[in-house]
Amino acid sequence: MAKPTLRHVALAAGVSTASVSRILNGSTAYSDDTIARVKQAASDLRYRPNAVARATRTGSGRLVGALVDRRSTRATAMAPRVFWLHFVDELLDCLCEQGAGMVAVSSDRVELLQALPLDSLIVVSGQPDRSHFEMAGKIPTAGFGNDPSLTIGVSHDFRGATLDALAYLEGQGAVNPGILTSAHEPRLSELFAQAYCAAMSDRDRAPIQAVFDDEPTLGEALDDVVAQGADALFVVGGVSRAVRDLMRSQNYELPLIVQSEGLVEQYMEPPVATLSLCARRSAHLVAEALIASMDDGKRRVVSLPHEVQVPDGSPEGGVAT
Repeated sequence: MAKPTLRHVALAAGVSTASVSRILNGSTAYSDDTIARVKQAASDLRYRPNAVARATRTGSGRLVGALVDRRSTRATAMAPRVFWLHFVDELLDCLCEQGAGMVAVSSDRVELLQALPLDSLIVVSGQPDRSHFEMAGKIPTAGFGNDPSLTIGVSHDFRGATLDALAYLEGQGAVNPGILTSAHEPRLSELFAQAYCAAMSDRDRAPIQAVFDDEPTLGEALDDVVAQGADALFVVGGVSRAVRDLMRSQNYELPLIVQSEGLVEQYMEPPVATLSLCARRSAHLVAEALIASMDDGKRRVVSLPHEVQVPDGSPEGGVAT
């Protein structure tokens, strides 16, 4: 179905488009039944008001600008990058529920946002640069990192997530877990690898590492870490089913956990233990912080969740967060 418009909502609710516009803008000059019908029709159709047009036309409403590093959303077979796609989608839904809208542009085209009546800004992925901070001095701005110029500093607990992944492997009997990281996810891989090396140092064990690029090099990396003595695997940036199937084809029976937001995980139960950075829950937290900072201008720090999901029927069972 094409993107729903006021006309679609009006037809579904049995009223005029003008009535839909007034009701969705807060008018109470209609019966409770009519208001309920219009709101239900808008919800059923997933209608989203054009917040850019509304804010430009009336100077009211709340408008969030989003700068998205497109390298973080371009999928490959070995790196679907669903995290950022789901994060942006859920962020938009959460903002709309609070009466705000969002306009997203590529992070290298910040000038496209400068003429808009923005109430806040979020650098959705990648690191904010000088041009982003120039805008940040004028409106509440969220970004990943702890720069004091950011009104809202957003971060994942990569150390905690890595420790939870290693705890799962050690619970399966591992003594020398190795880590495989994806060349397609350099920043994510770097952060997890740093946390992994620190954790192994704390355990007085040498880190066991290898990098993969595609499916053939994944097999080479797997052979490499096993040759180094790995008795379990933590894979960052891969697709859990591809990793599991490759291990089976090479007769490796090792405990495995995959940091994976892959498409497979969206449609069926993961076949192995997975570590998720919880895109949708993360977007909720960031949207709440954006709305709050638009209200009071206060600086906030948002720590994002992660979750270890263990397949049903495994010895461990259940979920650890």
